[in-house]
Amino acid sequence: MAAGRRRSILTATLTSGLTTDTGGSTQESERNDGGLAACLIVRQLTGTAPSITGKIQHSPADASVSDANAEWLDLLTFTAQTVNGTQLQTTVTPYFPRLRALVTRGGTAVTRLDYDVVLC
Repeated sequence: MAAGRRRSILTATLTSGLTTDTGGSTQESERNDGGLAACLIVRQLTGTAPSITGKIQHSPADASVSDANAEWLDLLTFTAQTVNGTQLQTTVTPYFPRLRALVTRGGTAVTRLDYDVVLC
């Protein structure tokens, strides 16, 4: 990803419940050997012992393969977040150009959640 370019790849506003949100894939122009940075930005998190985790995955499959049929490999992992805030994860590992984000809502109940997963 070019320096200075930020892009949201998964967002949720005024959502609730315990589930995993999976964003659609996004395609970079080519495989990147320079590493990646991404942020999980939690703007609002309420509920009973709520916990949010996330990950960025990459795939060697080209865009002609559906997301459901593509092989996905974990690239970055966001640790459990239980309060509002931002978490930054980076890697210097080369990655495939096809990316997606997943966010899992855990705990007893998540009653209100606003977040963004952003590539930096």
